[in-house]
This record gives sequence, structure tokens and C-alpha cells, in this order.
Amino acid sequence: MACVGIDIGFANAVVALARRGGIDVLDNEVSKKLTASMVGFSGKERKLGEGAAVSITSNMKNTITGIKAVIGKKFNSEEIQNEIPRVAYTMTDVAGAVGIPVQYNEEEVIITPERAMSMLLTCMRQIAQREQAPGVEVKDVVLSVPAYFTDAERRAMLDAASIIGLNVLRLMTDVTAAALAYGIYKTDLPTDKTTNVVFVDMGALDTTCSIVAFVKGKLTVLSTASDRHLGGRDFDQVLADHFAAEWKEKHKIDAKTSKKAMFRLLVACEKTKKVLSANPKAPIAIECFMDDIDVKGMMERTDFLEMCAACGLMTKLEKLLADAFIGSGLAKEDIESVEIFGGSVRIPIVQETISKYFGLECRKTQNFDECIAKGCALQCAMLSPAFRVRDFSVNDVTMYPIALSWAPTADAKMEVDTEADAADATPKAGANSTVVFSKYNPVPQTKLLTFYRKETFSVRAEYDSAVSLPGGFSYLLNEYTVQDVPVRPPGADGKAELAKIKLKLRLDIHGCLQCESAQAIEEQEVVEETPAPTPTPDAPTPDAPTPDATDVPPAAP
Repeated sequence: MACVGIDIGFANAVVALARRGGIDVLDNEVSKKLTASMVGFSGKERKLGEGAAVSITSNMKNTITGIKAVIGKKFNSEEIQNEIPRVAYTMTDVAGAVGIPVQYNEEEVIITPERAMSMLLTCMRQIAQREQAPGVEVKDVVLSVPAYFTDAERRAMLDAASIIGLNVLRLMTDVTAAALAYGIYKTDLPTDKTTNVVFVDMGALDTTCSIVAFVKGKLTVLSTASDRHLGGRDFDQVLADHFAAEWKEKHKIDAKTSKKAMFRLLVACEKTKKVLSANPKAPIAIECFMDDIDVKGMMERTDFLEMCAACGLMTKLEKLLADAFIGSGLAKEDIESVEIFGGSVRIPIVQETISKYFGLECRKTQNFDECIAKGCALQCAMLSPAFRVRDFSVNDVTMYPIALSWAPTADAKMEVDTEADAADATPKAGANSTVVFSKYNPVPQTKLLTFYRKETFSVRAEYDSAVSLPGGFSYLLNEYTVQDVPVRPPGADGKAELAKIKLKLRLDIHGCLQCESAQAIEEQEVVEETPAPTPTPDAPTPDAPTPDATDVPPAAP
């Protein structure tokens, strides 16, 4: 049985495989460990991963990129509307969802983001399948997702995997996966003292900071904070805007009027950004950029940093770090170390900002691009019966508090069964809503809620109003209707008694909310008469006196 971990990033994807000797990150068909996160269509051919990347310049409208940024979202949401100008392909409204029209088999086909993601997962599975013995199928996987993914986005990832028959053992938060890959090999962790480590992941699309507490054989996520719009491509955009304005003035060409020109410019700016990470200045040059005009330029690192500061990128990073740190409830003296990973943490100003905030040097003990996939593969092996892995407990959290609400009634009430936080979750008298799963609630976790009702009722599960979601995201998760409520006989006052209904809600291992059951509890008082004890043959009868020691005759001499 194969145990595979897949890290799906905005720009690249990585697949790792658990073997008896450890975890291996696998090479794709062009001997690279990073596979482009894109799918393309050309005539009757479907191109996945690196195959799509090779031909994207000449087939931009039929190549779907950045699938992670569009999956699980409504067409009218701010996220999609902001993404449309940044991609070369077209997105359309399909009954409120996102549809991507492409030319395939000489006709227009509408591809959903879930279907596109399933194609990318197919590419990653094929990479893992080449490493398997004949007859062994890659089926069990653990997929990485950002901590900020909502219930809808997580379910969309599960749907994408189910399309191709993958059995997802867990949707794992990317930073938690990296923390697992870090902690499971730390044999020197004490059992009686907590080691607190900060993990900062800056990828091409987003940035996440989590503070994790380690003890021997266990990790617990204390807090996490994310920014959906702080990643490597935002730094690329700063350079692209600068050179587009420079060349518009110098050559009278506007790169922003051509999606193909902007794509080429962003690719060149990404290379320039990487050079600036190690050098004080870097050139940029593009042949036949627009109207057969060759363009070139030069960027000083100091000028680049000033532009990033003017755009507020470092301010956003500092706020993100502060949110995660405050949420943990720790003091800065309690932080043992700061671990960084993700491709965009190579930018020197990013490392300087993180080090300055925590007062510690950034440590780079893990491979920036591979550690998440390794952690996912480790988790897959831990959840699979085919592998024996060192005992290590992973306690993740949810970022968004979930509240329940119900229609108010005169005599009905609701309570949460006794748990550590039940006192906070049980609503006050007269209230018709309560937060059941709080922010940083452990995942997975089950809670039993008791409702007292005499007829059919509904319960709405939604993100708490304190949550800040992007515009267009629905706060409603689901609405559960409980029917066939039993009718109780009237009490002594002649009024019908309320039925006791137990509702079982679970925040599952994927971070998705499930209503597992609703049961009516009937309580009956039964009076049982205790039968009189039957005397044994050797026991004295109740009327016979028990001989005293003084009545025993002395022994004969």
C-alpha cells in the first residue's frame, strides 16, 4: 500500500512517498522535484504539469494556472473578481460558480476548478505511481491546504480528489505538515518542558505564521494567522508595475493592455527578484516584448525595497506575525526558535522583518520547497495500517469560530454537554445563538448539544460574525432540520413536556463541519423491589441466637 503526501501550491506542486527507509521527494518526468501547478488543452491533447508549462506562452487562453486561488469560490466573490485580470484564461459565471471555457477536442468545454484540480492531482499521482511495484495502486493520500481555507474550499479539494478515486486520509494544514516533518525527527525534545517554535511559510500566493508547542512525541498548534494576498507574486507585481510604467514612457507601449505581454513581464520580474536576493542590483531584458520592440532595464535592491515598503508589503507581514504571536498567549522569551520555509522567504527583507519582530535569527533547517510534502507523507504513513511510525501526536486548530443559531421559542432551550469549554459555549437565557467551536479550536473534535423541543426545528451553522472573510464568501456552512420529534405526554400542569434531543456535531480531521446524528433521549423512572436475601443452609436463622464465646463449654482435660 502506497502512502503519498502531495503539496499543492499556487505555482508548483510536490509529491513525497513514504518508504520503509524514510520519506522520499519524487522527481517528475523532467527530473525536477517541483511540478508546475497548471493544466493545458491543445487540440485533442490534455497537458498536465510540466507539459502545460512548456507550451503556455503559445497556448495561454487554454492553460489553467493558479488553480489553488480559484477552487471552492463563488464567481462574484472578491477573490475571483481580483483574480480575473491577473490570469490569461477566461472565467465565466456558471450558476454562481466558476467555469473556465477552453478549446478541447475542437469544441468549447467548460472546466470547473474542481475538475482542473483533479487533473493536477492525476499528474502528481502518476509521478508517485512510477515508483510503485506492479499491481500497487496509489490511492491513499494526504493533501496540504492553507490554514485559511474555508469549509467550502476544503470540500472542493475533497471533491477534486474523489473525481479520480483518491482516498484522502486528511486535509492537512501546510504549516502543520512542515511542523510534523520538523518535530518527528527531534529526538532531544524534553517530556516535561514545552518547546515553542514559530513557523513562517511564504509561498507564491500567501503567507502563514503558526506558533507550535512541542513536547516529546507531540505537537500542538497554539495559534495561526494567514494573509491570502501576501506572497511572492506580490513582489513580482511591484517590479512589473515599475517596468511597465518605465517602458510606457520610454517606448510608448503599455504592457497592461496585453495579457501575453504581462505574463512575459511577470516571468522576467520573478527572475530579477531572485537575482536581487543575492546581489545589490539586477538587469531585466525581454526581446520582442510588444510591437517587435526589445526592452531592458536595471533595478537596484535598495530601490526595490523602498517600493515594497511603499506598497505596504512589510507592514502586512508585521501585522500577520503580530496576530499569530498575540493569539498564542506567549511572551517573546518563551519562543525557542523561528523556522522559515516557502520559496518567497528567500527575499532578504522578509527574513529581516521576521528576525526583527521576534528578536531571533531565522533558521533554515528544512528544505524550503519540500518540507510540506514530506510532512503530508509522514501523516499518511501514520494514518495507514501498512506502516509503523514512531508515536507522534498532531493537534491542529481551526482559524474560524463556528456558531449555531436557531429560531427563538418561548419555552425551548439548548445546552452543551459538559466539556472543558462548555460553560462558554452554553448560551445565556433567552439567547438563540452560540459559538460552539471557538477560534483555535482543536481539530478534530466532537461536541454534543442538547435541545429541548416539542416539534420540528432547524439549526443554522455559520461562521461567527467576528470572522473577517473576503467579500462574496458565504458565512453559512449548513442548515440542519431535525424532524420526527417525539411527542411527550403532558406533565402535572397539563402542558406538553419538551423532548430532549441530542445533536452530535463534529469538526472532522479535514477541518469540515459534520452533523453526525440527532437522537431523542427518553428517560423513564423504574421502581424495582429488591427481593429478600435467601438464607444459606449454614447460616443461622434470624430467630436463633448467635452463641457467644462465653457459652462455649471448656475442653475436657
